[in-house]
Amino acid sequence: MQYWRIACQSAWGCYGEIGHVINSYKTPSVQQSWCPSGWYRLKSSCVFIGKNPARLDLNDEDGVTPWRKAREKCNEKGADLMIVRDKADLKGLLSMYYETGVILRRPLFLGSREDFNPRWKWLDETEVDPALWGNGEPKIVHRRCGVVENFGKRLFDRGCGWWLATKPCDKIRRAFICESPLTNRTCQQGYSVGEDRCYKIVTTPRLVWEDAQWDCSTENSSLAVINTKEKLESVASLLATVKWPSSFFVGLVRNLSSWSWLDGASVDVSLFQTGYPKIRDREENCIAFSGYTPDIKNAGCNNAYSYACQSAQAIIANVAFGSVTDHSSLATGSISSFAVDDNLTTCFFSEVVRE
Repeated sequence: MQYWRIACQSAWGCYGEIGHVINSYKTPSVQQSWCPSGWYRLKSSCVFIGKNPARLDLNDEDGVTPWRKAREKCNEKGADLMIVRDKADLKGLLSMYYETGVILRRPLFLGSREDFNPRWKWLDETEVDPALWGNGEPKIVHRRCGVVENFGKRLFDRGCGWWLATKPCDKIRRAFICESPLTNRTCQQGYSVGEDRCYKIVTTPRLVWEDAQWDCSTENSSLAVINTKEKLESVASLLATVKWPSSFFVGLVRNLSSWSWLDGASVDVSLFQTGYPKIRDREENCIAFSGYTPDIKNAGCNNAYSYACQSAQAIIANVAFGSVTDHSSLATGSISSFAVDDNLTTCFFSEVVRE
C-alpha cells in the first residue's frame, strides 16, 4: 500500500526538511506570481503594453490596418486587444503605462471597433423615413452628416424639390437650419413658424456640422429634426426664396451609438474623453486609450498607435521558490511547489510512503 504524505502546507508558503517547517515567507508579488515578465496583472487577467507602433509589412494584404496588425501581435502572445469595462480598468492601464518608463506615451489601440451600421438617426433618436431621401441617397462613404438639399440644382443628378441627402461633416462649411419649440404660438426673434416648430435659416456664417450644432445651442435650439414629410414640406416652403446655397446642415447623423468590445459587450460611453466620440468624415471607428488620462477616444484604425494586449485568464509564471501550477496538484522531488486556488497559494513538499 502506498499513500502521499504532505510534508508542509501553508497559505503563506514554506520550505525546509520533510515534516518540519523551518521558515515561512509571504506569497510572491502579484505580478510575479500571476503574470510573466513584461506583463502586468489587472484584476483576473494579465496586460501587455506594446512600446512600439503596430506597423504594416510589405507583404500585408490590401485593407490590413495597424489596428488589425496590433490584434495579430496580441494573438501571437496568446492574448487579444484589451477590453476596458470601467474607470478602474482605465486607471490601472494608466498606472501600468507609467511603469513602463516610456517617455512619449502613444495612444494604445484597444479591443473595440465601431460596428458597421449604415443606419441614420435624428438628434432626437428617431429613425429616418426612407421616403424622405433624395434620388441615390443615402451615400455612406466618407459621409456622416445629413442635409436638406435642392435636387433641382444638382449638376449631374437633376431632380426636383428639397430632399434629404448626405454630406461630409467637416470638409466644407455649410449653411444650416436651427429648430426650437413653438411657445405660446410664437417664435423667438429670427425664427419662423413651420409645422408647429420654429425654424431659423442661417446662411452666414457657414460652419462645419459640429460648429453649426453649437451655434444653434447658443440660442436654446438645435439643428433641425425633419423626420416627417410634413416637416420637410414646411421647411421647403421657408427655403423657397433661397437661391443659394443649395444645401443646409440639419440634425441628422450616421449612427454612432454602435460601439462594442470584441466580446460583444457594449462600450460604456461615459469612458470616452470629453468631446468624443467625434463626428468626422474620416473613418475614426477604432477605440484607443489616450495614454495620459484615464479615458478612451475614437481614432483612425490606420493611425501609428501602439497597443495593449490582455490575456483571457491569468498567466501563471515561475517564481523564486519552485514552480507554480494553476490547479491543485501533488509533486515529488526535492523542489517545493505551489498550488494556486483563486487568492490562496499553498506551498508543499510531498513524498511517496510505502507500507
